[in-house]
Amino acid sequence: MNDQPGAVDGPRLSGFRPTLSRMTLHDVGGVVFRVADSRVAAAVTLLYERATARRLGATEPVVADRRLVEVVRARLDAPRTVVVVGERAAETVACCFGSPLRSADGVRGVPSEVEAHLSLVAVAPPYWGLGYGRAVLAFAERALVAAGYQGAQLHVQAANVRARKLYERCGWTLLGPGEPHKDGPQVVYGKRLRDGGVP
Repeated sequence: MNDQPGAVDGPRLSGFRPTLSRMTLHDVGGVVFRVADSRVAAAVTLLYERATARRLGATEPVVADRRLVEVVRARLDAPRTVVVVGERAAETVACCFGSPLRSADGVRGVPSEVEAHLSLVAVAPPYWGLGYGRAVLAFAERALVAAGYQGAQLHVQAANVRARKLYERCGWTLLGPGEPHKDGPQVVYGKRLRDGGVP
């Protein structure tokens, strides 16, 4: 294991540009952003569950759902996945991860070499409105470029106006409706991260 802050373990770097392992920590208002790995699965799952509960006006959980933690851990362990967290002291206050975008054009599930799918974008509710959503997205975009990605897409609930406004302020473009989702209609946003990307 590589315990260097901001570094990713060797096996996870296969196919990545070497610069990913050397990404520096980025401090924004006392929150330090770094590239992480699946060891943060429980923390990011709980963060995402709390942010979703707050957005929906539901009771925020105290402990992450164990089954969901294992699902998230498996996704974070997938090849070419880039995990980003923002931490204040020992608390995870922002997160997201990017993995290869999978095609939906008849060859379902074929991973892209150059486009990422950004998921689990969340900021802890006490930190909403302080710029950490913008900061975690910016850091994730740099980490994805360092990993060799040229563009990215993300799906968001159509009714999640707060998140949609954030993505638009950060340069993400609405591409159209997403696939059906159990939680309601989704829309897809895309962003070119560097020349050659096709979001």
